[in-house]
Amino acid sequence: MSVCVGLDIGSRTSIAGVRKDGHPAGQWDIAQTAAGRKAAVKKLLALKPKAIVMEATGIYYLDLALELHAADLPVSVINPKSFHNFAKLMLVNSKTDAIDAQLLSEYGERMTPRLWTPPSPQGEE
Repeated sequence: MSVCVGLDIGSRTSIAGVRKDGHPAGQWDIAQTAAGRKAAVKKLLALKPKAIVMEATGIYYLDLALELHAADLPVSVINPKSFHNFAKLMLVNSKTDAIDAQLLSEYGERMTPRLWTPPSPQGEE
């Protein structure tokens, strides 16, 4: 079974959209808190996704991306312009967080984005 997850990142809440074997398979909210991120990691580890995709949205994506990376989950952080162009290509006109989360999961399935690595701490060379 192939599982991909798209994460639409918000300042207080993010939405996870899941695809299994090429079809939407549910979604859930993730609180942008330490407890919310920990619960998301636990749920994602159980799903064993081949890809987890989120956009680089301001600073809001970073804490969750770091937690996913630390848990050895396959997280990709993509350029919002790339995702916008993908949505246009897929002829998706609606713009809601839930639709974006599902579309991000499809992006992960079809485009196989490269895995994200955290930035180096400043001052390290």
